Amino acid sequence: MQIFFFDKGERIDEFVEIYNETMQNHNADEYYFFEKKYFEFIKTQMKENLLFGYAEYEGKIVSASIFFLMRNICIIICQERFSSTET
Repeated sequence: MQIFFFDKGERIDEFVEIYNETMQNHNADEYYFFEKKYFEFIKTQMKENLLFGYAEYEGKIVSASIFFLMRNICIIICQERFSSTET
């Protein structure tokens, strides 16, 4: 297992696929399903405060998260908002 963090959303297609699969597996309400353009919007509008995290196993992304960073005077708060795990 390897963990990667990217700040540009280079693997956003894989993130969206795993995220929507996770929502399906949890029988989530339609409210929690988002199209790729929603995540693209977040990526472009919040690029200075965003971090994408991925777990890769045997060359395949098995878990992904988006972290929102809030920078203050001497601390950085990292808050996870969207998370997914492949089954």
